[in-house]
Amino acid sequence: MKFVGIYHAPSSQYALCKQIGISHTEIALNAYPGSYDAMEEVIKIAHDSGLYAIIEPGFNRDVNKAKEFLEKLKLKNLTCDHDIISLYDEVNLFNIPTSDIILANVFSKRELPQCSTMISLSWIKDFSNFYGICDYVGIDYYRHILKDPWSLAVFTYKVKQFQKRNKGRIIGIPPIRYSPNHLKWCFWYWIKIVGAEGLFLYSFTGDQEVPPWSKFDLSGLPDTMKMIKKLNNV
Repeated sequence: MKFVGIYHAPSSQYALCKQIGISHTEIALNAYPGSYDAMEEVIKIAHDSGLYAIIEPGFNRDVNKAKEFLEKLKLKNLTCDHDIISLYDEVNLFNIPTSDIILANVFSKRELPQCSTMISLSWIKDFSNFYGICDYVGIDYYRHILKDPWSLAVFTYKVKQFQKRNKGRIIGIPPIRYSPNHLKWCFWYWIKIVGAEGLFLYSFTGDQEVPPWSKFDLSGLPDTMKMIKKLNNV
């Protein structure tokens, strides 16, 4: 596996993320830390901690401001190889036009050619019309993969059909919920069955999801951290 990222991790926990084998952390306008000024600082902290950044600049909010932010990152030389620009999240769920994605991808690749680009797809909607428009396509699946075999079979078929036409690489987005053993099965499914390039785990802050997935964030789930570390061969 080439990388394992995580969503919503605060910068105070980047050292812990690095210790358990996490390679990428999301730094987002629409999530943590929530503002452009803070994002600049947190990108620096991530790199200093040995992590790469999944940078979400807010194309869905204001395209011009997102472009200005990426231009500032270029001017200040704040990105590095292996950082990823997250163009849009769950594009099929929010009906994002492919033309908007293509324009965001072209701009991002022109300004920050050392960075890869990605979108994500929701498992509950169709995957059509999103072929070959960025480097990575993340696909989420949040159900328990062992308890609903029919849903998993349908989902797997959709993913395989998408892979036949998509020129980009696949990133699996499994949940940090249910149990550490379930996370083990998620790793096996995405890597062995789907052939994903890597995984982005959702999310560090399970205690803040609606409804909460856990009473604690990842730092309070020692068995889950131990499993992630084991699966990352750390």
